[in-house]
Amino acid sequence: GGYYQTGALYSMIAPSQSAARPVGEYNLSRVVVKGNHIEHWLNGVRVVEGELNAPATLENTSARWTKESLIYKALAEQRKKACPIALQNHGDAAWFRSIKIRKR
Repeated sequence: GGYYQTGALYSMIAPSQSAARPVGEYNLSRVVVKGNHIEHWLNGVRVVEGELNAPATLENTSARWTKESLIYKALAEQRKKACPIALQNHGDAAWFRSIKIRKR
């Protein structure tokens, strides 16, 4: 739940509501990043909206990764338009399909 449930910006911004489909069904996800502003849409519902450089977001980030770590520096300081994409899971099977990255 919270910062770790489907739709969250992991450990940084919790989703405003649950919009995940049942286990075994695909979710449709759209992530929009404009500078430090981020939105995550899950199955047509905006579940995350925030600023990557907001004090609360940076505080949550530093609670998980030290400010000296490369992960923290990438999340907090890296130019967002040159940012890499990472897909993750936590030991269970995960499937991804129809991934599209658009530069606008």
